[in-house]
Amino acid sequence: MKFLKEKFSLILSILYIILMLGICIGIMINIINSSKYIYFIYFLLAIIIVFLINLFLFKKNKQINQKFFLISLVIAIILYSLLLFLPYNEPYVDYATFYNNAIHFATDGAYASKYMALFPHLWGYIMFLGVLFKIFGVNYLVVIISNVILNFISTYFVFKIIKSISDKKTAYFGTILWLYNPINLIWCMFAFGGTAFNTFLAISIYLTINFFKANHLKNKLLYSLLMGLFLGITNLFRPVSIIFIIAFLIVLIYEYFIKKPNNRILNVICTVIIFVFYICVGKISNIYLEHEIGYESATSVGFTLFSGSDINSDGSWSATGSKILNEGMEKEPFDANKIQNNLQNLAIENYLNNGMKNINLLLKKFIFLTSDIGGYSWNNATSMLDIEFSHNQGNILNFISMLGYYILILINLLFGIHATKQKELSTILNILILFIGGFTLASIFLEVAPRYFLPALIPLTILGSISMIKPEKTS
Repeated sequence: MKFLKEKFSLILSILYIILMLGICIGIMINIINSSKYIYFIYFLLAIIIVFLINLFLFKKNKQINQKFFLISLVIAIILYSLLLFLPYNEPYVDYATFYNNAIHFATDGAYASKYMALFPHLWGYIMFLGVLFKIFGVNYLVVIISNVILNFISTYFVFKIIKSISDKKTAYFGTILWLYNPINLIWCMFAFGGTAFNTFLAISIYLTINFFKANHLKNKLLYSLLMGLFLGITNLFRPVSIIFIIAFLIVLIYEYFIKKPNNRILNVICTVIIFVFYICVGKISNIYLEHEIGYESATSVGFTLFSGSDINSDGSWSATGSKILNEGMEKEPFDANKIQNNLQNLAIENYLNNGMKNINLLLKKFIFLTSDIGGYSWNNATSMLDIEFSHNQGNILNFISMLGYYILILINLLFGIHATKQKELSTILNILILFIGGFTLASIFLEVAPRYFLPALIPLTILGSISMIKPEKTS
């Protein structure tokens, strides 16, 4: 127990370094496998950029000029506004599911009811976008504008979070890092809940910081209520808030039950409040969904678990799983839980039958999900945009997208290295390290496409921004 008291942050920092090194190795493997060795130059360029920023700007502890920051903010607003004037193709595959069902929500049309019963996590963004369509009318510009507004809201909370952890200088850097991340810009084009998730996660993180800083009983209880509420809302857009809650509980137990036993009863009460409101948000949304579609919704994630266990698909989208899913949808009476539970059982069988092949499968899945988000995002953008890019134009834009992600990973590796030199990290930094680790682990088993790694971008930006300074304990 004494060792844990003294080395908790050090252990997390070392594990974080291992994770970031793993992603860096995955990036290199992806480059080699794709035979696109120009990406190796991108990777080296990212290292040089990070080194120069660290050396000339932050190691010298120079203040970022506020005028420079404001100019950067104005340019970012102009850049995001340009999205409104681009020509778009019709939404496709999953993005069409969100878009078309949001139209049905707004116009009282017929939902893809069985599909939504199988994947109830789609409902959050469908409902959100559907309400906007009811108010402003059905237009794809509503998708773009709402995403851009949400992205700037998340930017505000990224600034507030980093300022709370560090200082205004570092908050300026983190804000620029977030706004100018090309991946964020790209996903504002899509009818997809990623931007909404990031916004509500940022709000939840900010509330968590205030929870730990609160000294009065009333404030502590209020922030517990708000945390549960906003984590519940966050979960409607991507069901991974439970990972954040688990990370929060681990740090809470460490802070108030192991390191300095204090206010145990109060913290138990606060934890219960968080869980109650978190669960209530999900229950209310689920009741509304089932009322709208006329089916009981599934409670398991059998299809994605099955896809992750399928060696033939390397753990990505599974044709076999899709066939089983479609056959189940055709049978009457339809039972979403039965279909998903069947796929879950088959997934467990797959993992057991795979044996040692699981190691290679999970490594491939790790590389697939974490190493090429930049390239994956740009490839999606080229399908969404009704623009013919020349070979050189495409390469340049792909380069920008990939380089942005490479820099983000490298400065997070730098954060991990700096963090090992600190006696203790702040509570929120420990929570974010645990969240990214837990989220990555869960994604390897439960996600099938790199876009589902987008929820890691907010915590990666926060941690990465303070990699340029000493991440000292602040709260």
